[in-house]
Amino acid sequence: TGYTRHLRELLMLFHQADLLITNDGGPGHFASLTPIQTLVFFGPETSRLYGPISPRATVLESGMACSPCLSAYNHRDSFCDGDNRCLQVIEPAQVLSMALQRLSS
Repeated sequence: TGYTRHLRELLMLFHQADLLITNDGGPGHFASLTPIQTLVFFGPETSRLYGPISPRATVLESGMACSPCLSAYNHRDSFCDGDNRCLQVIEPAQVLSMALQRLSS
């Protein structure tokens, strides 16, 4: 979305847009406060604990056995060394398909 000075501006943008595609961060959670459809990428973190609460949000994750690899139990130490293969295997065509599906719902 680019730079916004205030959370209020971000929420106003979400009210004007039809779809947000984002990583597992603040914007995905703030989008839950608005009517925007949202696709949220999860890889090293777990969507079960940190996923957005909106029924308009869809989590994109690879389902790889090693994902999620970051947790309080392993002191957030991952063996993939920042490679994030779990995110790299999510195909753009899959994301586009899900985006079009969310836009048509």
